[in-house]
Amino acid sequence: MSKYPTAIDDASSLLSPVDASSTKPLATTTAALVLSGDTTIQVASTLGGFPATYGVLSIEDELVIYSGKTGNSFTGCTRGTLGSSAIGHASGVAVTALMVAGGLQRLQEAVIAIERAPGTSAAFAIVAASREIIAGAGLSGGGAMSGDVTLSVAADATTQRVEVAKAGTLIGTRKRINLIEGSNVTLTVADDSGGNGVDVTIASAGGGGAIEVAKAGTLIVSV
Repeated sequence: MSKYPTAIDDASSLLSPVDASSTKPLATTTAALVLSGDTTIQVASTLGGFPATYGVLSIEDELVIYSGKTGNSFTGCTRGTLGSSAIGHASGVAVTALMVAGGLQRLQEAVIAIERAPGTSAAFAIVAASREIIAGAGLSGGGAMSGDVTLSVAADATTQRVEVAKAGTLIGTRKRINLIEGSNVTLTVADDSGGNGVDVTIASAGGGGAIEVAKAGTLIVSV
């Protein structure tokens, strides 16, 4: 049976077709007694239309799948396949190359499994290879869909958001941070285009005034 979709099919699961479109011989004979458990079958010749690997042989009422062949033998034989039974055969019995319905059924199973993956035309849309992915604002790359396409974020092309936290606690995620001068604090802010940044200087604005010390409402000293 077909291996797909759990594995990729090959000749071992789909079997090899017979070269029946040419004048190559598709039959030979056994060259020795064949027991029901033999995995190598000696024949007069394997030349002609017999596939090199994973072909099907018809020997009397038995169907045999072989994995390889030499000039005068079929090797790696799986006996009694495709609904038949392994039996013994005498020397000189006809051996015929065959593409049986079982092989076609395996191919059918593989095709159906492939078709089920995308579904019918109602479930998918085919995009022509001539179509392109175009990089929008803040992106670079793109190109024709005939191959792999990579999109990258273009540095300094758009305003990106930044996380703002206080003592490890996230306050918000915004594209702008607004600095506000508090009491007795002076902020000096300058745009540094060459350094691709903004310089912020925080300084104390003084304040607080003198401290007065009084006793029973009478000023003693002012510092």
